[in-house]
Amino acid sequence: MNFRVFNKEGAVIPLNLDLNADYWALGDKDAAFNFMCNPSKNGIMWDHNDEEIILEDENADLKGYPTANLKNVVVIYLGINGKHKPPHNCVIYNLDGSIHKILEIPPLKSPLAIKRMEFLKEENPPLDTALYEGALCFSGFSVIKLNTGEIVNSIAIDYDREFWETRILNPETGEIGDLIYYGKN
Repeated sequence: MNFRVFNKEGAVIPLNLDLNADYWALGDKDAAFNFMCNPSKNGIMWDHNDEEIILEDENADLKGYPTANLKNVVVIYLGINGKHKPPHNCVIYNLDGSIHKILEIPPLKSPLAIKRMEFLKEENPPLDTALYEGALCFSGFSVIKLNTGEIVNSIAIDYDREFWETRILNPETGEIGDLIYYGKN
């Protein structure tokens, strides 16, 4: 798949797609460090059928990663100014770069988030808060191995700048399912 991240400064870093491997293992460690510390906007790219697929947004940083079966790429548009804004800031792409699904944040399940919403007298999900930076958004995607040994796609949701939950994602249907982890920063 030759999956890579890049930034406006011209850095291009190939990423390791092996489960539990160092994400940056295929690239130069100094280049990866400079990439992470550089404030310029970044995007992602991959190869499909001898074509280079490039995703970028002038107004948002992109975080992306292929699904466990390598049939789709899940991309998070970070911030409130990008093409895909919270609560719809997660897009599942087909390998040819076309959009497969645009996700919307579902009702939150973590006891911490539910307690906070009850305290603030907010609906679940509190979609009105998505207008504010970090208040309600998708924040990450990963492929993880559960304690049962099952390999799943997972999506992270941030709420009220300090609460987070990680849920199972079915990239084929776009369904956001069971709670895996949760916490408070």
